[in-house]
Amino acid sequence: FRADAQTPAAVLDAALLMETDWHTLCDVLVFVEAPLEQRLARVAGRPGWSADELQRRENAQIPLDSKRRQAHYIVENNSSLSRLQSQVCQLYHHVVLREDGPSDLVQEPRR
Repeated sequence: FRADAQTPAAVLDAALLMETDWHTLCDVLVFVEAPLEQRLARVAGRPGWSADELQRRENAQIPLDSKRRQAHYIVENNSSLSRLQSQVCQLYHHVVLREDGPSDLVQEPRR
């Protein structure tokens, strides 16, 4: 896709991005942050999921704070859908279109 000028970006949505080393293929890392209460509510309706299952899966992964520190940008998914859409739109304009302008995206200093 990098050789195709018609493809401005590719997005990998993968909880195990860093565990599989796929992050090494990425130019920009975005961490989507949501409070534990919201993560629990979102998985509650899924068959086979419980608070214990969510905890087991998260414990088997690289800690979330480590993933957050390695990200270039943080999207805060703790509010309304329109707020999330606004952040994604800002991210697209900033990262893909390389436009400067007002943004309330959190940019993480890389460590």
